Amino acid sequence: MHSKLLFRALVGLIFLYGGAATAMPLEITVKALGGDGPVAEATVVLTASDQYQTTDNSGMVSFPGIELPQPLKILAPGYETLLKVVKKTPATLYLTPIRAEIAEVEVVAQRLPEKVSKITLSEDELRHTPGSQGDPLKVIQSLPGVVAANDAGGQVYIRGSDLQDNGVWINRLPVGYLFHMGGLQSVVNPDLVKDFNLFLGGFPAEYDNRLGGFIDVRLREPKNDRLHQNYSLGVYQSSLLLEGPMGESKTDSVVVAGRRSYVDLLLSADAFNNSMNNSDTPEAERNQMVSVPEFYDTQLIWRHQLPHGSVESQFFTAGDRLALLHNSSKKSDPELAGRLSIDFSSKTIGTVWREQWHEKLDQVVAFSYSEVAQDVSVGKDPATGEPFYLKSSTPKYTFQPEFHYNPSPESLFGAGAELVWMRVPIKMNMGIPAGADNPDANFTESTKITIDKTISARTIEPYLKVRQQWWGRLTCDLGLRYALTTASGGVDMRGFSPRAGLEYQANDALLLYGRWGKYLQLPQGYEVLEGFGNPGLDFTEAEHRILGGRYTFLPKWALQGEYYYKPMRKLVVINSSAAPPDTFTNNGTGLAYGVDLMVKRDASDGTMGWLSYSYGHSERTNHESGKEYTFAGDQPHTMTLVWGQPMTGFLHKWRWGIKLQAHTGQPHTPVVDRVGTCANPSGGYGACTDQSNAEADPNFAYWRPVHGEVNSERLPFYYKLDLRLDREWLYQSWKLDFYLDLQNVTFHKNVVDYDYGNSYEKINHRQEVTGLPFIPFFGLEAAF
Repeated sequence: MHSKLLFRALVGLIFLYGGAATAMPLEITVKALGGDGPVAEATVVLTASDQYQTTDNSGMVSFPGIELPQPLKILAPGYETLLKVVKKTPATLYLTPIRAEIAEVEVVAQRLPEKVSKITLSEDELRHTPGSQGDPLKVIQSLPGVVAANDAGGQVYIRGSDLQDNGVWINRLPVGYLFHMGGLQSVVNPDLVKDFNLFLGGFPAEYDNRLGGFIDVRLREPKNDRLHQNYSLGVYQSSLLLEGPMGESKTDSVVVAGRRSYVDLLLSADAFNNSMNNSDTPEAERNQMVSVPEFYDTQLIWRHQLPHGSVESQFFTAGDRLALLHNSSKKSDPELAGRLSIDFSSKTIGTVWREQWHEKLDQVVAFSYSEVAQDVSVGKDPATGEPFYLKSSTPKYTFQPEFHYNPSPESLFGAGAELVWMRVPIKMNMGIPAGADNPDANFTESTKITIDKTISARTIEPYLKVRQQWWGRLTCDLGLRYALTTASGGVDMRGFSPRAGLEYQANDALLLYGRWGKYLQLPQGYEVLEGFGNPGLDFTEAEHRILGGRYTFLPKWALQGEYYYKPMRKLVVINSSAAPPDTFTNNGTGLAYGVDLMVKRDASDGTMGWLSYSYGHSERTNHESGKEYTFAGDQPHTMTLVWGQPMTGFLHKWRWGIKLQAHTGQPHTPVVDRVGTCANPSGGYGACTDQSNAEADPNFAYWRPVHGEVNSERLPFYYKLDLRLDREWLYQSWKLDFYLDLQNVTFHKNVVDYDYGNSYEKINHRQEVTGLPFIPFFGLEAAF
């Protein structure tokens, strides 16, 4: 009330002392601060005469014969009301956006009606979750049922399955890998991520066969109103994004984004080595960086709007490189010592065609070409003096047609297929890896195999899906997927993957559900490679059994809880005493079970948050060796609190957030002793005769560790508190976003491993290897 009186008094003074008024046409253009363009359907009110008009699509209104100066008021949904005295015409006025309520993205719910074991986050939640270093996809690590492989990387175990057991789509297209080497950043520009669905298990038949979970990332559509520019700067990377319409019709739009790390531009290899120097280690045994790690990624999306659908052509690429002299294993695994270089790259080129043929029939058809290339060299082959190496690329053509028929709102019939063809050239001179249950094995004594060949492979996976609702409360869905994979060398795998689910909406607040499914997965490529692995392997299998429910106890608050039980069969294990192809067999089993709970507040008005708790257990059995052990991704108790909201008072334009995560330690296999190993005159290696002075033996080769039982110890209890501050500044034609993500603000030392010394001399006084210390990550983004 006081502000209105003050405004009227000010207007009166202007008319009293402002000089002679002039009558002329008054033209007003209304735009949004931050460069978001004109505001249509805004109401412009001349407060002296109560005349008003509504802006057109270009944000313009015109009043004839108006005397100036003229007081006015502008109202528009989603913007602060503007009170202004206009002294000239034409005039451009800017409105300030307000924080509008943001519900979970409805587009996700429409394209994926299943609710079992699915967590959906909105764009606002993804962009502002603390602890993610500004990367929306790293929010995955803050969700229940997920165990991070380490606190710096992006790889995750989902409900007791292995790291490679998770599927990933970006805009329905396959990608080579989701996170750059080290995992600090995903391979997608953060500004493009619209939402994702994380399926912890029990995903429907249209998704690929995987034992673990599925991450379905959706990128936003390119803007088509005008040319937009976006520049960002972070702690170790910077990016550029350009987007806008193509042509006058605005049916076509395009976005181009690129990003590159710049640590290698700021630090030389010598400077990097000096910063990482460990003074306790002899110089000859220190690892030395040859080239500083670097990464890049690009995204190009062209979208054509059809009368009843759209066509999106997309290009994604990413690359990672590093090289170092690996000297630390000279006394513990000598053939592994030498130059280590890694060069990974991936690219995906694809088109997705969506069409609504009529109200009951629609389609999604995707075609893509993708390729993952790797060039790895490590150690030194004593026979040639050259490094061991692995060079391969996996060009893959994928065709994914899918059709939906909705005879009524209660019924859905779906059918589709995934057709894949690959021709993979591979060159390698590499040792067979050790099994998870054989930690004493090393690279030096592993069997080395040289291969130079090209492999062809084909996969055909048709599927059917039916979803039916009865009485408005009970929904049943049935799915059946068939998998057939053949490849060079005699690979021939086939099997059915049935999936079924029930959902019962007891009332408006309570949803109960259950799901069962059998999921198959191809072994890793090297495991079926003729001459190295076993082409006679079969699919690995997992059975997902899930019971759960969701209860909305307040308008914006809901509790979701699930119990899962997942037996795994035909897991690939290594029989180190056998030669190829019998080195790899399907003679492993596993079991994972647990409970996931999550209390979540829907994001609105800048406030968001959730509290989750997970209990889980995962184990493995190698029936070749008879060993049973706790799986590496076993983490019995995990609790995560995420909260964010605007500040109050004069700091109301700032937003703060916290993330507190605590969990029990992951399994660890201790080193309990060491054995001096000498080269035998007849070939091979054996224990040195005098263990008390093994290095004095002229045939001494290296120290071999003696490990305790596999995963018989646990790392210490872990907790980390992260704090985030962010703010947006709006200017007439551009805006500036800033965030500060403070990692581990309590400076807690979280032990992630133990260092026993380069020759295992520290067995009795092992040193703790800790994860991320206190690190301030920042991001600065300018959008025009």
